[in-house]
Amino acid sequence: ANFDSKGGLAIYLTPAPVKQAMLEIAFHDILEETPEILSARDADGKPSFRYCDPACGTYGFGVVAHGHLRRALNEIGGRETSNDRAREKLFNDMCEQSFVGADSAPIMVTLARVNMAMLGAPKARIFYSTNSLISEQLQPCSFDLICTNPPFGTPKFKKGQENAKRDYEER
Repeated sequence: ANFDSKGGLAIYLTPAPVKQAMLEIAFHDILEETPEILSARDADGKPSFRYCDPACGTYGFGVVAHGHLRRALNEIGGRETSNDRAREKLFNDMCEQSFVGADSAPIMVTLARVNMAMLGAPKARIFYSTNSLISEQLQPCSFDLICTNPPFGTPKFKKGQENAKRDYEER
């Protein structure tokens, strides 16, 4: 009931088959065209691949991307993934560095962080943002893959929520 449009937060969660299909296509293309971006590291030794969902909700896309990334690393070769230990180290480093998300609902940010922590990525960079399009934490051209279901529609405000409605309309 918290997520429906009648009395809830008017948050619409993306169906699992849609998330799976989008990320399957994206990772297929990465593996076909630029697999090296998955194992690359920057000058500081951190994984350079970055995934973002700028309207993440519970980070469902990130959870699915996490699984696709693990499978993709198993498919590629190279120095960083040449053995099981190196591949696992790279994946663990990516869990800390590569996953980014933002949402305008604090409860969703909390749920997203819990979801990633349950997958072994408690340091995933998921934060609150009133507007992901202008957030300083999401710099243009800094991500290799963005998958999202951006918010749409107008929330419904009940009687007594005039201030919340005005604040929404001013944004």
